[in-house]
Amino acid sequence: MKVNKEIINGIHYFEIEGELGLYTVTEFKEIINSCIDSGVTKIILDFKNSTHIDSSGFALIFNVNSRLNQSSSKLKVIVDKKKTLLFQHFTVEKKIDIFQEKEPALQSF
Repeated sequence: MKVNKEIINGIHYFEIEGELGLYTVTEFKEIINSCIDSGVTKIILDFKNSTHIDSSGFALIFNVNSRLNQSSSKLKVIVDKKKTLLFQHFTVEKKIDIFQEKEPALQSF
């Protein structure tokens, strides 16, 4: 897994490449939790270039969403068209905003 981070107008944008799963989730969890602990309230996770997300990866996404909701902010997720249905299925009850492109996700804040 490779994580590229960019800060755009106060929004922390993370592009995740490769697999987010059992063997990589701990590393990514530390990166995200460090941001939230430092007061970051606007986060976008871009999974368009990810190859696999398992249950550990989804659990992390739900955890991040829960933590951000406590500070009156919401997580935004970007996925390609093929992954949109999967994300909608897993995140429908978690109220995570899903986008297919970066610009609409940025503008949604």
